[in-house]
Amino acid sequence: MGEKKVNRKIRVEYFQVVRNKCLGNQKDELFDLVSIIEKAEKMSLDERTFDYYQERARLENFEYNKTNKYWYLKFMRLRQTKIPSRAYKDKESEPLELGIDEYIGEDVTALYDTENHILALQRNRDSLSSTGIEEYLNNIYDNNTYKIYLRPIIETDNEQRIKDAKLYRKLQIRLASIPTATYKGETETSFFSMINWFRDCSAVNATITMSVGRTRKASLDLDCVNDTVALVKENREIVDAAELSVKKYENDPVDTIDIFANKAYDIINMRIELRRAIDFRELADEIHSKYTNKKKNLLKTLNG
Repeated sequence: MGEKKVNRKIRVEYFQVVRNKCLGNQKDELFDLVSIIEKAEKMSLDERTFDYYQERARLENFEYNKTNKYWYLKFMRLRQTKIPSRAYKDKESEPLELGIDEYIGEDVTALYDTENHILALQRNRDSLSSTGIEEYLNNIYDNNTYKIYLRPIIETDNEQRIKDAKLYRKLQIRLASIPTATYKGETETSFFSMINWFRDCSAVNATITMSVGRTRKASLDLDCVNDTVALVKENREIVDAAELSVKKYENDPVDTIDIFANKAYDIINMRIELRRAIDFRELADEIHSKYTNKKKNLLKTLNG
C-alpha cells in the first residue's frame, strides 16, 4: 500500500504584469518578466536571494514550456524564526535546530504567460504574497525610473457567469459576528432561520457548505440558491465570505465564483501524500491546466 493521501485546496490568483514610473502615477505599461528571468539565470542562487523584512526570499526554480510559451516559477521565502519542533508518536517533541546557513523554506509556485503578461500565482499564507513577489522582482529589476507591479485581474462578469450556469455544484458561506450583526432582508427564509439557530447555539462564526457531492449531472436548486445569494449580498455585516461553484455545461470544468471579491482566481484540489511537500512541477502542471480553462475569460476581461 502507498502512503495515505489527503485533500489540499490551493487558491491561484491572476495578475497582469506591468510597470509604472516610480514617481507620479502614469499609465501602466505591460512588462515582460522574461527580462527578469534571464537576469536571474545569470545569477547564482545566493546572488538572487534578497532580504525580505527580517527574512530572505529568492527565485529558486524556473522552467520554460516551449509549447505554450509559459514559464513555471518557484519563489521561496527563507526564515530562521518561528521554528517548529519535530514531534513523535511515542515520545516528546524536539525543537528543530538550524545551522547558520539553514532556513525553513516556504515556497509558492507561479505560471507566467509570456504572450499576455499574465501571472497565475499560488496563494500560500506562509510564503510570499503578491506584494512580496512584487518587491522581490523589483530587487532584481533594480530600476530607479520604473517599478514593476502585479495588477489583480478584476472580473466584472460574475453575475453573468452565475446567470449563464446550468448547474450549481456547491455554495459555501462563511458567517462572522453572528450574535451582534444585524440581519437584513426577508425573515421568512431558511437562511434567516439558520442564523437564528447559530445564535441560539451561541456561535460567533460558522461555515455553511451545500453541495451535490460527486454526482456529475446533479445541481442545487437554482431558484433557492439565487435567492440565498441575494440575501448573502444584503448581509455583508454578517457574511464574511461566499463562493458559488457552477458549470455552464455538464462537461465543463467547475467555475468557482467569489460572490463579493471580483479578483480573478481558481481553486485547485490536489491529493497530497502525507509527509512530503508538494512537487513543484506537479503543482505547476495543475496551475497550467486551470489557467488554460480560464485564459479566454481573462483575456476578454483585459481587452474590455
